[in-house]
Amino acid sequence: MSVFNEHQFEKRLQSLKDSQDSIQSLSAWCLQHRQHHKKIVACWLRILKKGKFLCFQYCNTFMSHFGSE
Repeated sequence: MSVFNEHQFEKRLQSLKDSQDSIQSLSAWCLQHRQHHKKIVACWLRILKKGKFLCFQYCNTFMSHFGSE
């Protein structure tokens, strides 16, 4: 089981760039830590509430590509 650190994940979300490489990297990381999906979603929501719209774009892209798994 992988270790999940909410603070580290929030930093990843906040440093997310509007590029394919950045989004794919974060997507791969999320898939590696998918057993912590509740914490991941909670972090996403906190960042979204702060007005980080790039994070919203990432969530949409991630769910479009990996939501069926």
